[in-house]
Amino acid sequence: MLFLSFALLVSIGTLYPGAPVHAATVTVNAVADTDTQSDVSAGTNATLHASQWNHMFVKFSLSGLSSVMNVKVRVYHSSHQNNHTLYIHQASTENWNEGGTKPSLGSQIASKSVTGIGYQEFDVTAAVQAKLSEGAASATFGFSTDLGTWEAYQSREGANKPQMIVTTSDSGGGSGTMKIGTNFWFLASWSGESPFKTGIDWATAYSSGTDIWNPTFISELAPYTTLRFMDWGATNNSKVQYWSQRRLPTDPGNTDIGYIDGSSPLRPGLAYEWMIDLCNRTNKDMWVTLPHMADNNYANQLAQLIKSKLNPNLKVYVEYSNETWNGAFTQFQYTIDQGVAGGLPGMNQWYQGGAYSLYRSVNIWREFASVFGSEMESRVVRVASFSGNYDIFDVGYNNIMNSPSWNRTGQKADMIAIAPYVGGNLDGSSPTIQSQFRQDTDTKFTTRVLTAVAIADKYNVKLGAYEGGQHLTTNAHTWSANQQIYNEYLYMLDKFAPYFELFNHYAHAGTWSSGGAWGAKAYTGQPIADAPKYRAIVDWVASNP
Repeated sequence: MLFLSFALLVSIGTLYPGAPVHAATVTVNAVADTDTQSDVSAGTNATLHASQWNHMFVKFSLSGLSSVMNVKVRVYHSSHQNNHTLYIHQASTENWNEGGTKPSLGSQIASKSVTGIGYQEFDVTAAVQAKLSEGAASATFGFSTDLGTWEAYQSREGANKPQMIVTTSDSGGGSGTMKIGTNFWFLASWSGESPFKTGIDWATAYSSGTDIWNPTFISELAPYTTLRFMDWGATNNSKVQYWSQRRLPTDPGNTDIGYIDGSSPLRPGLAYEWMIDLCNRTNKDMWVTLPHMADNNYANQLAQLIKSKLNPNLKVYVEYSNETWNGAFTQFQYTIDQGVAGGLPGMNQWYQGGAYSLYRSVNIWREFASVFGSEMESRVVRVASFSGNYDIFDVGYNNIMNSPSWNRTGQKADMIAIAPYVGGNLDGSSPTIQSQFRQDTDTKFTTRVLTAVAIADKYNVKLGAYEGGQHLTTNAHTWSANQQIYNEYLYMLDKFAPYFELFNHYAHAGTWSSGGAWGAKAYTGQPIADAPKYRAIVDWVASNP
């Protein structure tokens, strides 16, 4: 019971703009439960007991819930000894855990006569609505009976877990809370993206305040709130270690970063000054991914530059490298080697590598905190990303963040971020591609998104998507050009919206081919009628301001 058990089983109708209002039913399993007398092993018992003197308590997360119409809580009576009355109460506090101090009973909400085995259900709509209006993150309910002897109910370790069944109103536009950001693809002539004007004098452009940006490119960024510069920053397979190795804004090589593989020579990404300039001109938040070998001084110097140059109304998201769990990149083996050599906690090298990624994140965030000081909370978002083995991240986060030796300044992530891609094994030319894509969206939602929600809720951290979208690698261009992907993107965004703070689509514009069509647009300036993914993003944002 110390490991968070949180499941959402969602039944939602088709979600398109203009769809009629309908109901969505969400079943939420308990995140903690105990009783005050018999559950003595830090909350591990499969059976809890209720009586006049022994009280059960069950906590449910309220994460992602909005527009609540009806809420019922039910607990399973597993062994019937005596007919009795079961009372449900509010709890005195939400600040409790299974192995620590327990709450006490608050005001009574309802009661029910219990005459046999089975689920006992209570209407708690008003109590949950009140919790949501207060901004509470959870709702705890207490249970007692009118008997002096114990009656048995199943805990969240049992087969029939305590549940909270929530009915929400849903007009087909998501929750309205998720914002859409974007990634940029590669800065290269072949990439399809044309961000710059022609005829730029790079030697003087930055010092003179020249606007170097293609107006068409700028106009296409309108739907996004955040710009992630991972590929423009040449993050993957980077050999950059020191601040002196970064690219300067005067370098004409800013226009052609291209793809870097493990055998490429050292090649830094776009100058940070130009990343900042783009964010300032478009009023977009900035997302930086630091090279995996960059030292602490690099992080400190970058923090100083961003603090002094980025408009103070904008935030910077700070992430260590990109997909250090992904064996396709050199940062994967690097983090494993460093984790093993440094003796980081973990049951094997994979866990030690995951722990090292978080350890470096902590050190980078510490440098930003030393620079931003009192402005850290308002201007910096600390991001811990994962999308490979979720358990490696979960264990590593607990081992590093909660360790005074590995995390001396007590840094915590403000957001954990995953990459909920859809359709990786699909053929874009299949006659049933639309229904297959819809089915895979539902599968990824259940197996990847909701599992990440549980981890985010466990550590009380917001959930984001550092990347996401379609992931076809067979006839990807065919599906990206298919007008039906418009509807499926709307469905995907609606499905994800209640659970994500920010969804960074991958990517904004990039050449479409059979083996990959990541861009919402195939190229800068592509007519919106020919770019159904981009059109879906624009329309979804307009419906969810």
